[in-house]
Amino acid sequence: MMQYPVALQLHNLISAPSSPEPKTIVPENTAKVIKITNCRVLRDSKIVDKDAIWIQDGKIIDPHKFFWYQKRLPDEVLDAEGLLVSPGFIETQINGAFGVDFSVPSDQDTYERDLTKVSRGLLKYGTTSYCPTIVSSSAAVYHKVLPFLKPRPGSSDSGASILGAHVEGPFINEARVGAHERKVLQASASNGYNDFKSVYGLEGATPEEQRKLNDEDLHSVKIITCAPELDGVMASIPDLVKAGITVSIGHSMANTSEAEKAVLQGATFITHLFNAMPQFHHRDPGVIGLLGSRLDLPRPYYGLICDGIHVHPNSVKIAYDSHPEGVILITDAMSAMGLSPGNYRLGNMNVSKEVDRVVVEGTNVLAGSQTPVLTASHHRATKDAMRQQYTEKEQHHDFMTITSNEGFLPTPPGSASLSPQKIMTSGIPSSLDQLPQPSSLDLLYNGFIDSTIWSSSIVHSDVYEEHDVYDDCEHYEGSGHSLRIISLSVSDTDDDGEVYDRALSSSGDTTGEDEDSTSLQRISSPVLTDVNNDGDLCCPSSSVITLDACMRNFIQFTSCSLVEALEAVTLHPAVLLGIQERKGVIKPGADADLVFLSDDLHVKRVFVAGEEVDLTSINV
Repeated sequence: MMQYPVALQLHNLISAPSSPEPKTIVPENTAKVIKITNCRVLRDSKIVDKDAIWIQDGKIIDPHKFFWYQKRLPDEVLDAEGLLVSPGFIETQINGAFGVDFSVPSDQDTYERDLTKVSRGLLKYGTTSYCPTIVSSSAAVYHKVLPFLKPRPGSSDSGASILGAHVEGPFINEARVGAHERKVLQASASNGYNDFKSVYGLEGATPEEQRKLNDEDLHSVKIITCAPELDGVMASIPDLVKAGITVSIGHSMANTSEAEKAVLQGATFITHLFNAMPQFHHRDPGVIGLLGSRLDLPRPYYGLICDGIHVHPNSVKIAYDSHPEGVILITDAMSAMGLSPGNYRLGNMNVSKEVDRVVVEGTNVLAGSQTPVLTASHHRATKDAMRQQYTEKEQHHDFMTITSNEGFLPTPPGSASLSPQKIMTSGIPSSLDQLPQPSSLDLLYNGFIDSTIWSSSIVHSDVYEEHDVYDDCEHYEGSGHSLRIISLSVSDTDDDGEVYDRALSSSGDTTGEDEDSTSLQRISSPVLTDVNNDGDLCCPSSSVITLDACMRNFIQFTSCSLVEALEAVTLHPAVLLGIQERKGVIKPGADADLVFLSDDLHVKRVFVAGEEVDLTSINV
């Protein structure tokens, strides 16, 4: 057989006709194509300089496929003038804004009008998708409100996309009720998933409401905040996840073991980290401890309110340093967001909005017990005063300070053994130096400077460096004055390292002089909490900050990268909600929701579903 030269064999191989490849058939799309040029773009966790974005039919498209398959050029070219282009921001927790409270039912026309008002107003701050949040309410309220909050696309006219509702409660722990109404709370879910459906869904609704809901599952609900330690809640988590709902741990007293079990069951989020939960304790860090969890499963995402009021900047940085991939910035905003200073309503409370915060009308109490800004000088003065008056050997010192707008008040009934002191800190032990968060005293004092009764019974502990603080609160009405009795005690530590609290009477006396007769109550995580205007224990809730401002603060608080800050309001919430293929990213197939930002990260232009929004036309 004749052998051909190698070169000829190669020539014949290259020249020989090959089997034709099947031709890719791309349906003709005559929709307008927009090309955005001269921009810096957040793509794949990088800022790409001198990039371009192509948009058609409200989606990001691949320019190479568009050019080669359709043989077309863009119909319109927009110059971004060097601005940074990010995916539209995603808000997972917002109670209302611009005078609208999502938890207040109204007729269909009014509620829809208010919903559109918020959806459009949020665009001014870069939020193009959000979860309207309903605080703990009755089943009747959910049945009226949730049908309006089913997922719906956004547009330049209707505003931001609605991703479904975030129902914050009512399956939450009464000990961490926050600004929620106690009488509507569900103490358990003994019937499991059916109890959730009964509260949020079809069961228990009137025939007319059932027709409006038109779904056997919880189609309107995207996120549920619940306390996994409540009876039946833990067992319900897998069914909720199966229904497509994101389960978040919040308003909870769960210890670390319970919190980790909830994650194993399917919980993937923590509602406003640090707020409405026990403070961090080194033996049992509680829900906060999930950030350092050693579980094989991914650590949960966590929401942070970066207004500098709800969470101290140092705490924000600690969370970020511990779990940077999990941070999701939220506003938890209330109806006064976006409005001028003035008087408004928060649920059943009259509140006054100041420049950067909302307080209960006529008081210094931040609405929802939002945390006052702490002062280091006050803390130092407090500790100096304590050192002067106490040593480790002194025990059972009681004190009371009663203040009001009228000065010192008479000692209330039942506390005749206690005499008013002129220095509020005079009865606090020097062992406060060892407390995890001694500035918690500032929270209580500053919040109720006009109406506070402090009582303390100091009990010697065998392990002084392990002192902890737990508090109990009793509301006292008498002599025409509204008073709060706040009992502070130093807890003992047993031989196994467990923490116990010595119960105090309302007068500040211990239940017994001997250790054997002292009532001991085991507590999972001893803490100091804020106290709301009704004397209830709670944690901060509701802000008036916007999401773009949260992002700027986050960079300032943590020194994180620009990419990390942007992904905390885009990619991270998208992944949490399972919508990362269409939201929170700039890639072919994703929704063309875009935010154009200046170098100082202020919103300059916004696109929703591929349409530019006239921001000057939004009046809220």
